[in-house]
Amino acid sequence: ALAASCDYVTHPHLANAVEDFQDAKDILALFQSEFGIPTPATEPIYPAGSPKSREATVSTTSKLSKPAPWVDVYYPVMNTRNVNGMVVELLGESEQLIWKADLLEDGDPHDETAAEYKHSVPPFHGFSAAGEAIGQLVYANYGTHDDYEKLVGAGVDLTGRIIL
Repeated sequence: ALAASCDYVTHPHLANAVEDFQDAKDILALFQSEFGIPTPATEPIYPAGSPKSREATVSTTSKLSKPAPWVDVYYPVMNTRNVNGMVVELLGESEQLIWKADLLEDGDPHDETAAEYKHSVPPFHGFSAAGEAIGQLVYANYGTHDDYEKLVGAGVDLTGRIIL
């Protein structure tokens, strides 16, 4: 189990990527070999929700006397990154740069694999529109209803502000 876990975590495997599908096939083969499950003539890889997938699922509780692993293939809607020109900067009143975010992870220097693949997944903010936000910053703690009520109660004007 430890060797399989080490194999799995030593390379990038984003959902819906080629590496992710290969990992699923590798784990299928691992289950077949570790549990002594005969490898069928046709790989048991089915589109999720298909009749074959349903049959494999239902058979786990009704027909099986031994384990029978299979892979369901999903087609998730994945937002992806666009690193071209992506920056996060804080500008002062006259557009002078006050702060610029480092958008790449450093990787753990004590973990060779993490350090090796630190640029494999470029940064992105899920489901956010591209654009430019201009306005004064207001810190709103966790952004809960109570947090906003406290700000409004303290007389903070939130109109046109960037809320963190």
